Amino acid sequence: MVAKDYKERDIREEINKKIEGFNRTRDNRIHASERLYSYSNKWDSIFFVMNILAVVFLIFSLMNVESHKGLFISSCFSLYAVILQYYYNTLNYKERALRFHYQQLEIEKYILELKKLLRVVQDDSELEKQYDIIWNKYLITLLGTENHSRFDDEEVLYDREKSTKKLKKPRDFSLDNFLFYINFILIMSVTVFYFVG
Repeated sequence: MVAKDYKERDIREEINKKIEGFNRTRDNRIHASERLYSYSNKWDSIFFVMNILAVVFLIFSLMNVESHKGLFISSCFSLYAVILQYYYNTLNYKERALRFHYQQLEIEKYILELKKLLRVVQDDSELEKQYDIIWNKYLITLLGTENHSRFDDEEVLYDREKSTKKLKKPRDFSLDNFLFYINFILIMSVTVFYFVG
């Protein structure tokens, strides 16, 4: 079946299409919020471990002042932890996640308003006027805000269609996720090098 050109759609078909689009955007916002919260939780655990290690390295370095290598590693690691925490704070994961959360609630409100229009309003010209008002509010909600990532959209599509199609689960190859795993490896390496090397 060939999809109708948008000029051939009546207002009710157009509203139904918009409801589908709004739902997809809302689902993407929900996923983006959850993804950013998970990044925040991962980084909180990394910083917890890094701060404990920085203190342990410092104590061991002070106990063995003759070891210049230990003091150097301790200093570099502490400095790196401070710089990394500053970088992390600029990313505002929790704040961004909260914005996505509130935005998806706004979008849900518009979806409900569109559905109500289809049930209540009978006159097509009135329906178009009300639809335009809701559409403009929706655009204002999205205006000037961060967009979800492509990964969020792929995850949403995977969740919707995994039962009907054999889809491969998308992987998060974002810089945020990559930096987390690099730092995890770095912590292990520095710890082994400090105590064994």
